[in-house]
Amino acid sequence: MIYSILMSLIGFVLFSVFLVLIKQLIEKLSSRLLQFPLFWHGLLLLSFIPLLPVSYRSSESIIPSILLTDFVHSNTVLKSSKIIISRVYNHDIGQYSFIILLMIIGIGCVVSITRFIQSWFALNKFSCKCEKVSKSK
Repeated sequence: MIYSILMSLIGFVLFSVFLVLIKQLIEKLSSRLLQFPLFWHGLLLLSFIPLLPVSYRSSESIIPSILLTDFVHSNTVLKSSKIIISRVYNHDIGQYSFIILLMIIGIGCVVSITRFIQSWFALNKFSCKCEKVSKSK
């Protein structure tokens, strides 16, 4: 319990440091990008990733203890193995669905950021081609 809380806290801190470094890098490369609200919305969405409940450690051990201690009661082993298999499969389906959901969200974020950067470069090209307008009296 303490290990998982500590690992979640460390993951959150490392991910926050990563986001701050990305922000500083973008600030050095193009400070005008920071003025767009879509950039901040994307950064806010990315900051919620460590809060998603995904566990990579299985709650059941690989080899049940009943198999390690006694081979005499084979009927009991067969009955309990069906229960263990149903628990493992139910747990894995939920875990894989979270991982697939994270992948879909990640791909959506990458596509959205790519579209945003492409439109920003197109707007920048267009603004460079435009001529300044002066007031005529």
